[in-house]
Amino acid sequence: MGIIDNLFRKNPPVVLIVEGVVLEAGVHQPYPSAAGKPLEEERYLTLEVRAACDTRGVVYPASSVVPPEFTGLPALLEPFEPGDAVRITTTTATGRQIRTLERIAEERKPG
Repeated sequence: MGIIDNLFRKNPPVVLIVEGVVLEAGVHQPYPSAAGKPLEEERYLTLEVRAACDTRGVVYPASSVVPPEFTGLPALLEPFEPGDAVRITTTTATGRQIRTLERIAEERKPG
């Protein structure tokens, strides 16, 4: 790839990837837009964060993901409930809007 290609190549945006266990799931009404137009209800998940990194491979302490609450459209979040182990990919590196959400196998402790 030449210099010109590098100048115009779009790098994918860096996004946050978080793994954890759902502590709370619910619905909330976002604040109205500046025009006063009501926004569509969103579902949210609050996690006990177990791991966090970004798509560059930078690893973050789980305690740095504050607040550990993520939002998304109801159809995406409805199948999830407290106790589910999940992996969330956000739409941005610092945002809390969910792009993808999947159930993962939780590591079981012996005993």
